[in-house]
Amino acid sequence: MMDYLQILFASGIVIGMLFILYGIAMKRRQVEKGLINIIAYKVLDHRRGVAVAVMKIGSELLFIGVTPSDMKVLSRVKDTEPGLAGKVTEGGTEIRALASHIRNKLNEDN
Repeated sequence: MMDYLQILFASGIVIGMLFILYGIAMKRRQVEKGLINIIAYKVLDHRRGVAVAVMKIGSELLFIGVTPSDMKVLSRVKDTEPGLAGKVTEGGTEIRALASHIRNKLNEDN
């Protein structure tokens, strides 16, 4: 009977320590998440694997062109206007206009 209590107590300590370590890891992850945020990601051509991503790094928005073999910064915008990052969403007009422009450029190349 005493052995079962020792095993139960030791298991409780191990599980408690795992919860504590999980909480610490999640706090660190939230701090790291604040540095670089992906605001929007729009696939332009599934066949070619072409997409546009909008990332916020610090106070700057980066429009990035993504292909299977490369990533290039298409445009940089300072996030000085309050709420600018909220306007650049997948449903927002800014990323739609940029995606349309890139899609037209891709069609011209063919």
